[in-house]
Amino acid sequence: MRVTFDGCSANGRNHDETKERIRSLALVALNPVTGDLECVCSLRYWASRSSSGADVYATLTVKCGASGTSGYGVAPKGDLPLAFDRALTSAGIKVHDERGPVTQTAMTEAATLAAIARTLGYEKLLIV
Repeated sequence: MRVTFDGCSANGRNHDETKERIRSLALVALNPVTGDLECVCSLRYWASRSSSGADVYATLTVKCGASGTSGYGVAPKGDLPLAFDRALTSAGIKVHDERGPVTQTAMTEAATLAAIARTLGYEKLLIV
């Protein structure tokens, strides 16, 4: 699994004030240079607080030292993989394997976050 970055982006959004957070994941890792524990990636999903909410929202944040990237995606109700795919695209991140591009319906969120961290040089990883 390989990940490429198209550059830094700042498209992430925080909906904690207006929507209900329905899922969160974070990848923490030991910095290979300093040995410090760092939050490398975070992925958050929100939905409308009403039962008739039509969309889900995803925000991905990736940090590497002083720089990073973030992305935002929206998808129809319940389609978290599509929202995550759109957040990756918004952040300028492409995930691919030997056969070509990989969508989030083909792999888990944790595997994608781990691939991002490994591309950035982190080896000792933990998903929380």
